[in-house]
Amino acid sequence: MTPSRPTLNYFFFITVFACFSARSFAEPTTFQLSFRGQAWQAVPEVNNVNPKEKNYFVPIKVIQTEVRLIDTDTNMVLEVLFGESNCTKTEHKAWKITSAECPLRKNGKRALYNLEIWKSSGDINVTKVRDVKPHEKIVINS
Repeated sequence: MTPSRPTLNYFFFITVFACFSARSFAEPTTFQLSFRGQAWQAVPEVNNVNPKEKNYFVPIKVIQTEVRLIDTDTNMVLEVLFGESNCTKTEHKAWKITSAECPLRKNGKRALYNLEIWKSSGDINVTKVRDVKPHEKIVINS
């Protein structure tokens, strides 16, 4: 007997929820690391939110994740810590930014952002949550 689509969606949700239900104060899990690519894809949108910043902000780590199946689409909501890089907006294009080319700026600014990513359309909605103080510790919640 083949499970129906709602059963598969429910199974996927439970599996994802189980992966994120325990809090981690150490390094991110392998499943969580898989969301780093999504955070890097959002670099152009994150930097459009802050047009006055001279340097690009790049992802440092994924703090919290939520994955939802809505009809036939996947919606991912990520809370990501971004930091100021050494790359200026006048010298680089946002879609070419990589961690190798644009390392974090020493004592640079940091901020938390919510990224809402729709898998089928590729739409990314960005909201700045808040600035992060230079020596503030950020706890991984997912």
